[in-house]
Amino acid sequence: MKHPEFEMRIGDKVFSTGDGVSFIKSSCGMGLPVDGMTAVISRESSYRFKPLEEAELKLGYDGNLEKIMVGNVARADMRLDSVSISIDGIGSKLLRKRSNMVFLSQTSGEIVVALAQEAGVDVKEFEHGISYPYYAIDDRSNLLEHIVRLGRLCGADAFFDKDGKLIFRRAGGGKEHRFAYGKDLLEVWTVRKGPPYDGVVVFGESPVSSKGAETYHWTAKEELKAAKGGEGALAITEASLKNSESAEKAGEALFEASKYSVILNVMAEGKPGIRVGDTITIEGFDDREIDGSHEVTRVEHTFSVSRGFTSTFTCRRKLE
Repeated sequence: MKHPEFEMRIGDKVFSTGDGVSFIKSSCGMGLPVDGMTAVISRESSYRFKPLEEAELKLGYDGNLEKIMVGNVARADMRLDSVSISIDGIGSKLLRKRSNMVFLSQTSGEIVVALAQEAGVDVKEFEHGISYPYYAIDDRSNLLEHIVRLGRLCGADAFFDKDGKLIFRRAGGGKEHRFAYGKDLLEVWTVRKGPPYDGVVVFGESPVSSKGAETYHWTAKEELKAAKGGEGALAITEASLKNSESAEKAGEALFEASKYSVILNVMAEGKPGIRVGDTITIEGFDDREIDGSHEVTRVEHTFSVSRGFTSTFTCRRKLE
């Protein structure tokens, strides 16, 4: 029989199984909301937590532990017999940062790297995506919202690895994990999204004159329009798209994203090795919405004295 274990470091204090921690829940996913963790610790075994202290969580079985996430203490809520600690993932640095910046002749990925550096976040890997002759951000949105928007237009997902490093690329290509009906699963449920449209039409920046003192080389000189899919299309206007190539790429990315019509939720015994961006393949179901391969978009781990160690995975899938 496997025995679930954990190791949680907050500042210079390390908690492990049997140290008065009654509950841990971590959540890691794409885009928003940011990664985070909550832990309930008995007052007897706790100490005075400081805001923004570094934290790290590992989970596993019988001494074989996997790093789940890193972050910083957001707050500590004192109760009569316990302390509830809230820890934000590294993405919270982007969430707290706002800026006004202009980029010339940069790709989506290069802009994302610059925004991450502005917030003190390391980037593990990125795709270039769309090339922008001119791109501006302002402080009406935080940096993570800007990154998610850039990803939406070029088909890249934004998420963090176990060390808190940003990944900006189309998810997929990670490890495959197989689950079988009646063997590995505690609960499965799906949400089927009926498509409100069967295509996408993207309009770029409105055209301007190519002559005159106020003309800039990056402004569009003709109407920019990219249509993908059927006639019942969603129309989107995006002024940052300055040429037909970028409009085509954005239209393709948005149309492909609309094909994810099935959201799958899977609960299983604790699986610390499954990450955002991996693939879960489920076998043995008659239901075609469940049986098959699904891309993992969010991972939640729960470690509880009363209920043990369980994992819940949110996945997406294109169902043609």
